[in-house]
Amino acid sequence: MDNVMQKSMEEKMKLINVVEEMVWIKIDEIIKTMDMCECSKCRLNACAIALNSLKPVYIITENDAKDADGYTENPEFQVKVIQEVTRALEIVKECPLH
Repeated sequence: MDNVMQKSMEEKMKLINVVEEMVWIKIDEIIKTMDMCECSKCRLNACAIALNSLKPVYIITENDAKDADGYTENPEFQVKVIQEVTRALEIVKECPLH
């Protein structure tokens, strides 16, 4: 493979934390079920709290989190993310930073 082709492939690749992707999805789902503020600051605070309690899982991909489906479909992983997101949202609900 020549250098131009190699560089083109590298430019398409992204490093993502699939746990962060999953946390954002769950925050958007769960926050709607709670009687709490849904502003960006509250969502970001909840995301930070949840991510600080979860082990990151990084992948290199061209297709965002779609390449991590095997990991994100794991029931134990999903339960852990839901628990941490719910806990984080409850913390933010009790003490919003605005």
